[in-house]
Amino acid sequence: MTSSTRFSLRLCAWTLFLVGGPLLLAYARGYRIPWSALQEGESLTRPVVGALVVRSTPMASTVRIDGVIVDTSTPTSIGSLPRGEYLVRVEKTGYRPYEARLRITPGRVTDLLHTLLLPEHLAGETSVGVRDLWVSPDERWALIREETRSRIVPLDALVTNAGFTRDALAGITIAPALPPGNPLRVQWSAEYVALSFGGRRGTVVIDIRSGRRLTVPARYTVVSWDGEDQGVLVLLSREGTLVSFRVATRAERVLARGVVAAAGHPRGVLVQREARQASVTPLELIDRAGSVRVVADPLPAPAVRLHVSGSLSIAAVAGTEATLYVRRAGDASWTRLAPDVTAEQWSPDSDKLLFQRSEFELFAVNITEKRSVLPPLVPELLIRLTTPLRSVTWYPDSQRAVLFAYDTLTFVSVDPRDGHRREELVSVNRGDATYRVRRDGRSLLVTAREDGRDNLLFVPLRVP
Repeated sequence: MTSSTRFSLRLCAWTLFLVGGPLLLAYARGYRIPWSALQEGESLTRPVVGALVVRSTPMASTVRIDGVIVDTSTPTSIGSLPRGEYLVRVEKTGYRPYEARLRITPGRVTDLLHTLLLPEHLAGETSVGVRDLWVSPDERWALIREETRSRIVPLDALVTNAGFTRDALAGITIAPALPPGNPLRVQWSAEYVALSFGGRRGTVVIDIRSGRRLTVPARYTVVSWDGEDQGVLVLLSREGTLVSFRVATRAERVLARGVVAAAGHPRGVLVQREARQASVTPLELIDRAGSVRVVADPLPAPAVRLHVSGSLSIAAVAGTEATLYVRRAGDASWTRLAPDVTAEQWSPDSDKLLFQRSEFELFAVNITEKRSVLPPLVPELLIRLTTPLRSVTWYPDSQRAVLFAYDTLTFVSVDPRDGHRREELVSVNRGDATYRVRRDGRSLLVTAREDGRDNLLFVPLRVP
């Protein structure tokens, strides 16, 4: 062996010792090369930790991560969390804990912004003899149906945030009383309430303050109250004539003819007219002065139902297959979401849409919410049961749905990360109960059958 060969071997041995020694020592101490990060195309110089932001109702709740308390007063942010899945638990004395399994991604903020803690015990007060309840959007008035009469009363005289009041409820007695069965639609304005029964019964309009009533001819269906003049109804006849109807004088004014579908909006009425030359006509907005403005290109098929949000995003059910389409404000075209849709409604913030394809399943879709965990314009199944889902509506925070399932009033979260968490609130023992969640989300009113009688329950959603 030559001297040059021996020198080369000694050099290789020292090189292996100097390079391999530290690596062997690091391996012995538990260090591993993050091959998964390299396989995903990440650079070793990129962040290796992420952050978590938690907000909750009520505030000042405790946050645990994998059982360890990290903060005792929400809202809070927790940084320097290594990549991986964590069990996040939000808890507060007197409330049910909220748990969600979240994945932390390095260099990103994961949020849990809409955590709602419900009281451990949801027992509330009872008002005897109330069978059904409908509340005006501004929560000034309540229509209650009792065993032998129906009345319109100030809501403040019926209930506060602490429970039922003890004041005598005079109110306006509706004569004759509402017939059995829930009205198909109850639509409020500042001065009137319109009760639409469907069929030949038509619509009854009641003056809230005086109790005076009138009957709208059965050939009309109520589209909405005028967005600017709350004493004017917008009606659509069977022949397709759209009219404004002033309740005080019963004066009618034709707004448009040949209308096949219409929806109210604060700026006017959204309509689709009958097709003449084209297969489908564009959607138009007609204001109270009669001016017409095209706001959307034609749908792929004639509209059956229209719903317009405050920002002029439009949901339309069209064609013989009852297909749901959405056109976001500013978009140039319609997006097809699903066929065979039976019901749909905008969220209070106008960013999301609930819809049902049958009475047994409920979907949500993110339309314009930028921070939503739902991908935009992709329907997400929230719940599917073998029993009908009734009286579906949004909770005021626009992050969960409220519905009856198995005669139990139930919350369903719009968050697939925790499997669309479902929480039961109150069992009502009735197949036709009604409810109202207060606008501030602090309580709800629900009719239930107890001891053989129909009663109204006040259920607080906050611990005093």
